Amino acid sequence: MRLSYRCLIALERQEVIALLSKLTPRESEILTMICRRWETKEIANALNVSRRTVDSHRVHISTKLDTSSIVEFVHMTQRVPKTFS
Repeated sequence: MRLSYRCLIALERQEVIALLSKLTPRESEILTMICRRWETKEIANALNVSRRTVDSHRVHISTKLDTSSIVEFVHMTQRVPKTFS
């Protein structure tokens, strides 16, 4: 039995939501800033943390979402547009 395109999209969204739910509130905040095209320096200044701390959060986000680049972060969050905009 073949799943319809809508069913596949719904399943994909559920998987993305499950992955995003693994993030801490701070990681979600940083991911939102990344999706808004903030640079590491801007994120660090806004959150009053070091660039290394932001980079550390990026690594944790990447690990939890099983992605390897910022482009993949953004692409993943576009599947759940109301979450990160």
